Amino acid sequence: TARVLLCEHLKLERFVAIKLLDRSFEKRPGAVERFMREARTAAKFDHPHVGRVFDADVSSSGPYLVMEYIDGANLQELVANHGPLRPEEAAAYLRQAAIGLQQAHLARLVHRDIKPSNLMLDRSGVVKLLDLGLARTFDEQQDQGGLTQQFDPGAILGTADFIAPEQAIESGRADIRSDIYSLGCSAYFLLTGALPTGSGTVMQKLLRHQTEEPRPIVSLRTDVPAELIEIVNRMMKKSPADRYQSPLEVIAALAPLTTIELPPPPPEKMPPPRAANFQFGLSASPGLPAKMQDRRAEGSSVSGHLESPSWVGIASETISGKLSATSKSLPEMAMASDVFFPPPDGEG
Repeated sequence: TARVLLCEHLKLERFVAIKLLDRSFEKRPGAVERFMREARTAAKFDHPHVGRVFDADVSSSGPYLVMEYIDGANLQELVANHGPLRPEEAAAYLRQAAIGLQQAHLARLVHRDIKPSNLMLDRSGVVKLLDLGLARTFDEQQDQGGLTQQFDPGAILGTADFIAPEQAIESGRADIRSDIYSLGCSAYFLLTGALPTGSGTVMQKLLRHQTEEPRPIVSLRTDVPAELIEIVNRMMKKSPADRYQSPLEVIAALAPLTTIELPPPPPEKMPPPRAANFQFGLSASPGLPAKMQDRRAEGSSVSGHLESPSWVGIASETISGKLSATSKSLPEMAMASDVFFPPPDGEG
C-alpha cells in the first residue's frame, strides 16, 4: 500500500495530502505505471464530488501524488465509529457519490473499487470520491496494451466485500454498471452496518456475490423507506442488465428521497482535531523556533523524501489510512515529529 502524508505547501501555506508509493511496489509488475496513471486520471477532474490531484512526480523514494487534504472522515469510519446512518443521510451521501461517479462515467472511466472507505465526507457534508488507482478507461477494453492485460491478465481487481460478480470473473470487462453494484453494496453497509456478503474468506465472499442474495435490509432495521430499499436492491442485482444503467439513473431515483438539504455532520461524528487547529510553523515567520528555522532551511521532513523544497510535512505512515485526520493521529504525529504545533492560546 501507499503511504499518505499530511503536508504543507511552503509557498501557498495550505494543507495537502501526499500519497507516496511504497518502494516495494516497484518490484510488482505494473505498480508504478498504475500509480502514475491514477495521477493522470484524477488530474482531469475538477469537481466537488471527486478528490482533486494537484501534482505528481517521481523521486528517489518512488512516485508520489499531491492531493487535496479533506478534513473529515470516510464513510467506513463513520459507520464503524457511530453505527449505521439514518436513511436520509444514507440517501444524501449515496446521491453525492453517484454524482461523482457520473463524472467518471462521462470521462469513460470505470473506478473498479467503489467502497465506503473511498467515499470521504468532509465537515460541510460534502462526499468526495477517492482513489482512482484501479480505474481504467472504457477504451482500454479494446486495448491489448492496457495495464491489466500487460501485467495482471488473471488478477481480480477490487475489494471482495463490494466487487461486482462480473468484475470478480474478469476485471478487465467491468463497466460502469459494475461500479453501480459496488455503490449499492456500499449503501447496504451504510444502512445496516453489515457487509452484504457477511463474513468468511475472500473466495466465499466472491462466490456469494455470484450466487446468494444479501440478508434483507428490513430484517436488520425497520425504519428504512421501501423506496430506498428498492433502489439499493436494484443496484445490487446480479445481472448488469437488471441494474441502473448509469449513475445518472441512480441520481434520478434518489431525487424524491433527497429533497431536504441536510445540515453538516455533527462535530461529534467528525475527527476531533480540525486541520485548522494546527499549523506546521514551517511557513510561519513570527516566533518560529530556531530548530524549525533550521528545518525550513534544510527543506525538512517530506521534502527530504521527495527532493523538493516546496513540500514539507509529517513523516508518518498514514493519516487514519486515508486523508482524514483522527484524534489519535494528529496529536501523536505532532509529538513524534515536532513538524507542526498547535496555534498559540486564544487562536484557531
